[in-house]
Amino acid sequence: MPSNGTKDPYRSAPPGVGWGVFLSEEIRVDSAVERTCQRLSSWLAVGGGEIAAADALAAGGRVLMRAGFAGLSKTVEVDTMRANVRDGVTVIPLRWSATGPAGDLFPTLDANLEITGCEAGRSRVALVGSYRPPLGRVGVVLDRTVLHRAGRVTIRRWLRGARAAVMAADSAGVPVADPATAPGPT
Repeated sequence: MPSNGTKDPYRSAPPGVGWGVFLSEEIRVDSAVERTCQRLSSWLAVGGGEIAAADALAAGGRVLMRAGFAGLSKTVEVDTMRANVRDGVTVIPLRWSATGPAGDLFPTLDANLEITGCEAGRSRVALVGSYRPPLGRVGVVLDRTVLHRAGRVTIRRWLRGARAAVMAADSAGVPVADPATAPGPT
């Protein structure tokens, strides 16, 4: 455990698998949990997650530029599976991966988007997942020094984009579809 009392996000994987890094971020949304679940599922189904990722990557890129890694950029693909509900928690599994010729230089994030109720009329949206830094031990060192911080900034920004999408739909009075007929992530 690091000296500050927090758990070290770097865990050694079984031999031959590599290093895994755990990541968890959350936000609060001023919308009831059912509405939030339906709006986020629809948002992801129409590519909203990828649009928000472009904005989020710009924020993460600013951290990298300050650290001397200017010029590193990527586009991502956010793939999701259909939401499932267990014990009052809606979980949308997702994979966030870099695309294009330099895609292998970036980690792939496997995560769950977890949506739960909190205070009356509000929701908690958390992204909980893990990734393995590319480039072996060199990648682990780079991740510990700067890339993990850029990744956290990127994920926080993406979650804010998700919250903004829910709030914009609520403000516009967009009707919430019947969950049985609403589009789900693919």
